[in-house]
Amino acid sequence: MSIPYRELSCKGHLHQYEVTAPSIPELFANCIGALTDVLTDVKLVEESEDRVIEATGHSREELLTQVMRGALALYEKEKFFCSSCGAPSIEEARGFFAATLKVRGEKLSMVRHPHRAEVKAVQDGIFIKEVPLGFMTVFSLEM
Repeated sequence: MSIPYRELSCKGHLHQYEVTAPSIPELFANCIGALTDVLTDVKLVEESEDRVIEATGHSREELLTQVMRGALALYEKEKFFCSSCGAPSIEEARGFFAATLKVRGEKLSMVRHPHRAEVKAVQDGIFIKEVPLGFMTVFSLEM
């Protein structure tokens, strides 16, 4: 699995990443994959278990922030790595957004999952921009 993301900058404990996708649902999925790849090598994470991430927000950007925080919480609380994500169900009503995502992955194996980084938080300030081939976002992780 190759996730279209790259690290843009690193200032102390704050690392910034750019992620692209042809659609908003795929952008959300790619951001979760990028987060997992920052934590460990996402290619080594098997799809043996399912989890659900539910999030809400007042904008698509806030919703994406909450979805990523949900994926990070799965790792922090259960040591669960998300290796893939189905296209999320994103609903909008009266300026309020809600998403439900089914993620697949597995729990941490000290033998198979190399430790890459310790992520403390997904920072506010995510933006989503339409680009010629779809959508792009930039997010920051506190390490």
